Amino acid sequence: MSSTLCRQMALLSVRRTTLPLSLTLSKTPASTASLNTLVKRPTTFLHAGNVKDNQGARRKRVILGRGQGKKGKTSGRGQKGWHARQHKSVPTPAFEGGQSGIIKAIPHLGHRGIDKPRYTRLYLDTLQHFVETGKLDASKKITIKELVESKAVGKIKDGVVLLGKGGEFFNHKIDIEVTRVTQPAIKLIEQLGGTATSVYHGKEALKAILRPDKWAIMPVNPMPTRSKDIARYTDASRRGYLAPEAETIDKRQLVKQLLAKSRAAVAVQQQHQHQQTATVPPTTA
Repeated sequence: MSSTLCRQMALLSVRRTTLPLSLTLSKTPASTASLNTLVKRPTTFLHAGNVKDNQGARRKRVILGRGQGKKGKTSGRGQKGWHARQHKSVPTPAFEGGQSGIIKAIPHLGHRGIDKPRYTRLYLDTLQHFVETGKLDASKKITIKELVESKAVGKIKDGVVLLGKGGEFFNHKIDIEVTRVTQPAIKLIEQLGGTATSVYHGKEALKAILRPDKWAIMPVNPMPTRSKDIARYTDASRRGYLAPEAETIDKRQLVKQLLAKSRAAVAVQQQHQHQQTATVPPTTA
């Protein structure tokens, strides 16, 4: 055995260390770099009292916005701008720094349809229940006013439509006026000897029906002026309330008459309002 290897073995025995397998099997002298890879025996053992994270595994939280220390005032975000105010790295699409974007600057082009009317649904089985419980009187004409007072319908936007759902339970003779009536509902009501009529309701007239306490003078229900509404309420198959007038009159003449009636009703209402305001005595300060 060479003298160099003897010195290495003596050194290892003094330090109470173990050699790697590569050094014990090697016949050549070990280099200085291989000695640095030797593992020392542990002097302490792992237990619940000395368990801790590795060095650098946990970092101390940086305190922001607490005076002009490390990250005071602007908290490391700089002065103003998108990155100082938002947590996102990129602004939303079409954002142009606060000015009116091109999407908002350009007006709407093309045809924009009118919103569809929103009708509150009323079923025949609901009507049957309210008649049986005495909340609606079947011997009198039932209108939207009676439906609202009896709470047979909830929130009303543009009117009430009567549907034929639950018609197998319906067995009362009634006369009802709503905004629209479906064909199954018309058939079931007329089989029992009743009548169902579709009546046009203006927005102000409908509001006055729902909240009469807010109106000193009740507004007059206007005539329909749109072509679709005129076609619906002059149609006998849909039981429109203007169907008897439209049987012997041309459609153009009917439209002129409806507009004239509507203007006359509005003029009478305005005159009545002026008379009411003139009779009220002035208040003294």
